[in-house]
Amino acid sequence: MPRLGEVEAVADHLIQRTGSLLSNSQAKLNEATELYLDSVGLTDITPTEWHSWGSDLGFATSVSSKSLRALNFSPRFERLCSQIKQGPHKLLCEICEKGTLRSGPRFKRIDAAPEYSYQLVGQKQIFWLRPEGRWIAKVSVGEEVLVSDGTILVAAQGTLGEGELFCRAEYITGSMLERAYSQHFLRVIANEAKIERGALFAFMRSETAFRMLRSASTGSKLQDFHYAVLPSLPIPYPDQAVRKKCHNLVMEAYEARDEAISFEDEARSLVERTIEEGGR
Repeated sequence: MPRLGEVEAVADHLIQRTGSLLSNSQAKLNEATELYLDSVGLTDITPTEWHSWGSDLGFATSVSSKSLRALNFSPRFERLCSQIKQGPHKLLCEICEKGTLRSGPRFKRIDAAPEYSYQLVGQKQIFWLRPEGRWIAKVSVGEEVLVSDGTILVAAQGTLGEGELFCRAEYITGSMLERAYSQHFLRVIANEAKIERGALFAFMRSETAFRMLRSASTGSKLQDFHYAVLPSLPIPYPDQAVRKKCHNLVMEAYEARDEAISFEDEARSLVERTIEEGGR
């Protein structure tokens, strides 16, 4: 491997800053979620705790006309919702923009050069630090493939395996706004007159929200959301000061992530440029 002299030290410093910023970003997200739940007297459920509450078999309940699926009435789900309802809360539909809580539109995927395209991100790629995707022609789609700042995208199709991405959430801001997103996401857009968008994400990324969302699903092998059950999910509702702090923590986290990516790009470019210049 070629030695690059002082460039190595500069690149190493940039990479260390990248690592520090990414660590700080994750810490701020965790802090936001913990603060959000703690402020209303809740602690986030763990996977172990969820499974210790028993199975979803052999129970009786009264059903509504919205659903006949047993999973939508499971004792574990009802217990989780009951805990939230003991404190300040609102229904999901009450704090979201009208027309949200739906999947994205279907559209043709016509490949084109990047300068004439949107980079299309799917369920798997969205959780990567650097999402990748095919480039689809802008003329073949409308702006509905884009999302507004602060949109929460939730993986909307999949199976109920513990390692599956179905019902995991991501927050779209900063550099992520430049990309297009497939129809396989639930769009959750907070009504900013009711709740700060980063604050809602602080909850939607929690294990508690993940388990509730999965319990609001329907399907056989491939699951989707039950769009009659979803709007009535109870969402903890802290006071405004806490919500604002949670929102700010989320925004700081994503700003740090974008900055980290920028430093990593700078380090890579510096090394590649030095190697190219040395080979001439």
